[in-house]
Amino acid sequence: MHSTTDTFGFLLKSWRQRRGLSQLAFAESCGASQRHISFLESGRSQPSRQMVLQLAAGLDVPLHERNALLNAAGFAPLFREAALDHPDSRFVRQAIELLLAKQEPYPAALIDSRWNQLRTNQAGTRFSGFLMDAAPPPETLDAAGHPNLIKLLMHPQGVRPFVQNWQSIAAFLIQRLKLDALRIGGDEQTDQLFAELARFPGVPEVLPTLGASQLDSPVLMTHFRKGELELRFFTTLTTLGAPLDAGLEQLRLESYFPADDATEHFMTHILPTLGAPQ
Repeated sequence: MHSTTDTFGFLLKSWRQRRGLSQLAFAESCGASQRHISFLESGRSQPSRQMVLQLAAGLDVPLHERNALLNAAGFAPLFREAALDHPDSRFVRQAIELLLAKQEPYPAALIDSRWNQLRTNQAGTRFSGFLMDAAPPPETLDAAGHPNLIKLLMHPQGVRPFVQNWQSIAAFLIQRLKLDALRIGGDEQTDQLFAELARFPGVPEVLPTLGASQLDSPVLMTHFRKGELELRFFTTLTTLGAPLDAGLEQLRLESYFPADDATEHFMTHILPTLGAPQ
């Protein structure tokens, strides 16, 4: 027997409200009647498999959650949720490895929707080692042992001591994490991540937003400082186009680029020599 929160009608209404749509606006956008949407949400009507997919597409529901909608309506899941090392993902994996390699000598990392770092390139490993002399604190690792980039930023023994504009970057990332949770749907792991971040010292529930003094650059830069060395980066996020696998849909490639000449010189000429064999 399904609980109220597991029913198709409840899930459909929840996603519609999350998208800020009235029943009428939603019905018009997906080619249904408001009456039919109302009946589906109340449980007075049951959708066909095609209708579930049509409504989920109209709400831009992530593939994992489309499987949940199908299951709640009594249908088998449609979208695979395989790991990146699945044989069918070979060409995607090769493309990601190529992008990571092409980003050298600048850092790049493959992350999931909760900012767990699944892979990184040599520059990313070297730069992390340059900032932190020790291994990442255990509290910043996920269950599989992957570093979580947001936890590393928030943790006092992570990279936080080296980020000069820490509050601005922290505020931006927490806000982005909240928006992602709203867009793709929250779960217990995301809730746990927010709870863990809130326990780190100096991380208030509401962080300051960007001020006018920070708008002299076209992009938000992360300003690192270690000793007398100052480095500035901006980042890009790359996603797969039209993924049909719920696992691949969550992957993003975060690439770091130098934001000034000093950073470019350090990353190109100095960092590659650190720790290199003599």
